[in-house]
Amino acid sequence: MATLTPKLSLHIDSDPQLHDPTCDITLAATAETLGVAEAVTGTIATLLANGDYTASYVYLKNLSNTAANKITITVGAQTLCGLGAQEFAWFPWDGTADIKTTAVAGTPSIQYALYEA
Repeated sequence: MATLTPKLSLHIDSDPQLHDPTCDITLAATAETLGVAEAVTGTIATLLANGDYTASYVYLKNLSNTAANKITITVGAQTLCGLGAQEFAWFPWDGTADIKTTAVAGTPSIQYALYEA
């Protein structure tokens, strides 16, 4: 078993209180998948396929520095989010639907990490 401890610190200038959510997630194994893929404009590509993984935690980051190079993330038929330049997402995934990417413009790279629970 392994423990994954994601930590996110949020500070808003107008709010002097620091919001600092932290949680420990126990992983059944140390299985992790790491990589970088290219998102292509107008092409929906499977980044992580259903059935290839069990319940997991997923980290995605748009590595582009160009504001127009947004990446749309879908899980199954549902749009999960759009990642602008240098934005990231962290979410649990049950592994029953594909995680897919498509670029709004350009061919931005997307960094990903998957940690099986």
